[in-house]
Amino acid sequence: MIGIRTTQAVYWLTDVGLRARASGGAGMPAHYRRILAAIDGPREVTAIRTAVGCDQRSLAAWLDELDTLGFVQTSHAAAAYYLKAA
Repeated sequence: MIGIRTTQAVYWLTDVGLRARASGGAGMPAHYRRILAAIDGPREVTAIRTAVGCDQRSLAAWLDELDTLGFVQTSHAAAAYYLKAA
């Protein structure tokens, strides 16, 4: 799924992600905590990457992992969900 991520993708925190960020992300890797801290409202990938300070490939992999774990949601995931429901 890394190839699908573009700079136009928008991410936001789920309720789980908001709770993790509020608790300081105890037990989470530092790069996950930095990403959660960078997403305070809907954020484009380029803004997250600038805030986190990492390469595009690593960020795409980490965002995929956080999405799979339920901490973030993306416009891609939301569109797929709504298309399935229709």
